[in-house]
Amino acid sequence: PIREYVAVVRPASVEKVGCLVHFFTGIALEFGRKLGEAGGRDAATRFAAEYGNITALIAHQLAFGYLANVAAVAAGLGQFTRLSGIGTPEIIEILRLAAHSSGDTTDEAVCVQCLGDMALARSDHGLARKFYERGIKLYERAGNVLGMADCLCSLGDVSFASSDHARASQNYADA
Repeated sequence: PIREYVAVVRPASVEKVGCLVHFFTGIALEFGRKLGEAGGRDAATRFAAEYGNITALIAHQLAFGYLANVAAVAAGLGQFTRLSGIGTPEIIEILRLAAHSSGDTTDEAVCVQCLGDMALARSDHGLARKFYERGIKLYERAGNVLGMADCLCSLGDVSFASSDHARASQNYADA
């Protein structure tokens, strides 16, 4: 509420908005990589404090049709949401739509894979499988073999979590 009020009463200049976007997406990029590793607790604390600002600025920039590093920002936000439980997949879906609209198949695939990771973390195996299968197709279209292998491995994780060990073994072998 305060953020929205200030935006209306004291709108920032284009230059200041650019600086803010750079700063807050930098937090998503830097601290997103640290989550789940040494120093991840401090990174999660910082990320949590700025989560609302990060998502608000992403939505603001996407409304104007521009955001650099869509895949990396989505990966950081997805990792944070998956590991902390703070936030929803909505912002990743917004980033996916932006990547799709811009025709960037790799960025869209990364977003889809993040959505799959988030669904798997919530034990929504059916939804996770759909996202990973879609991710494989997008990565294949982009010629990204490593991305395809990552999604295949994640499909193996879904199959294993669903006690379909034969399918999991096949997914891991295919990866």
